[in-house]
Amino acid sequence: MHPFRFGVQFSKSTSGDTYRESVRKIEDLGYSTVFCPDHFDDQWAPTVALTVAAEATSTLRVAALVYDVDYRHPVTLAKEIATLDVVSNGRVEFGIGAGWMNDDYNHVFVESVRDASLPVMGIDLENTILIVDEAHNLPDRIRSGLERRITERVFQRALSDVEEYKESMQKREADLEMPESNQLREAKSLEKQIRALRDDSGLRKWFEEKKDENKETKGDDVRVVTQDFLDVVSMAIGGILEEDPEDDISRLRMMIARLLSVVIEEDEDSDEDEQNDCTRLAEILEICIR
Repeated sequence: MHPFRFGVQFSKSTSGDTYRESVRKIEDLGYSTVFCPDHFDDQWAPTVALTVAAEATSTLRVAALVYDVDYRHPVTLAKEIATLDVVSNGRVEFGIGAGWMNDDYNHVFVESVRDASLPVMGIDLENTILIVDEAHNLPDRIRSGLERRITERVFQRALSDVEEYKESMQKREADLEMPESNQLREAKSLEKQIRALRDDSGLRKWFEEKKDENKETKGDDVRVVTQDFLDVVSMAIGGILEEDPEDDISRLRMMIARLLSVVIEEDEDSDEDEQNDCTRLAEILEICIR
């Protein structure tokens, strides 16, 4: 039986000097390995951190726990690890995994998280090349963050979400004996708009035409002009609310804001298709407008 070895996971420090002091202390205490995780949260980049650790010590082994294969180019990573193993006199332990923490992917693929996190990290996506090669082969957890799907059923489910949201507010305001809030009035306005979308014959016809086109291609992708979709949606909600602007895009943006304000209790075990369809509809409309 091999003897047990113990390691320490250590992901950052206040400075290079304090990091070096810490890994030397870890070595002096008899630990075998210092590990650094591979995430996009508040931590140092693992390869740089491990290089510094190897440079500051003489016997301490270094390892990532573990590198994420989804955002590591295999050739580049292999070259870096082989180099580190040489300069550290063979003290590298290598581990690679499939990735598990959703936040790592959200930083790139989920817009609301990306906009908040990347500037803090000093990363400017406008000056970054992001290569997604053959996206259909990406793991489901990533691809689902890239995809925005919409069907006729989304409007019915979104209406159910709005009704639940509205009824919850009505009950709360009645219990507190509050006058009708602007938030509740906006929910009622949104309910009228979503019901108009669900019942609109022009929108149903548009979906039927796209289904027919898809059948003709035997299931291959069908090119959809986003402006056509925006036009039919805007026409369906036109005139529903007197207070809304006449400009199509402005009217759609007001509806998007109302959709994003809808908050409902979601079952953590529910499938992706069962999540908040108001958010789903808002996201697809926002993408089309851009």
